[in-house]
Amino acid sequence: MTLESGRPARSDPASRPITSNPRGGTDDRAQPRSFGRRARRPPTAGETPALQLSYSEPMPETNPELDRIIHDMYEQVCFEEGQRPEWSREREIFSPGARLVRMNDDGVFEFTLDDYIKDFEQMINSGTMTSFWEGELWRDTFLLGNMAQVLSAYETRRTRGGDVLNRGVNSIQLFRYEKSAQPRRWWISAMIWRREGANVRIPDRR
Repeated sequence: MTLESGRPARSDPASRPITSNPRGGTDDRAQPRSFGRRARRPPTAGETPALQLSYSEPMPETNPELDRIIHDMYEQVCFEEGQRPEWSREREIFSPGARLVRMNDDGVFEFTLDDYIKDFEQMINSGTMTSFWEGELWRDTFLLGNMAQVLSAYETRRTRGGDVLNRGVNSIQLFRYEKSAQPRRWWISAMIWRREGANVRIPDRR
């Protein structure tokens, strides 16, 4: 979710994983995939069961609400020439006070959600970014009750069918208010994204 001066990203679930994202450079991303679960042996007597790890192998409906919020995160930031991201939707995805951190070879850049939106808009207004597309490549997810930690790899493009500009990984923390009117609804409380660099590469997966 990063632009060189901002941090965007989202993608369409119906397309193959690819991403366009303004997080540390202009890029694109692919669509999010559903979770799969790695098989584990049952715990022996007295042993604490290991946390379940879900990852990128397709497994529809493993956690549709979590899958939806990650997909919306990517989709919301994509826009065509002459358009703009739907920032009102962004505020429905991130919790109040959410923290965003962009990391690349140039350094570490911290944002509130308002700061991030302002930075993104400056790139659009200056003509630096006339369109943007980002999609998810693969995902690793740790779930523990109403808490989730997601590593989501992405790539960005200027347009959905354009050349890949950048790739990276979003580290996303999410939670649910179980005692609320929407107990299954996830919120993003923090996100750090690291774009590939001179000595940083993300692993390829299929």
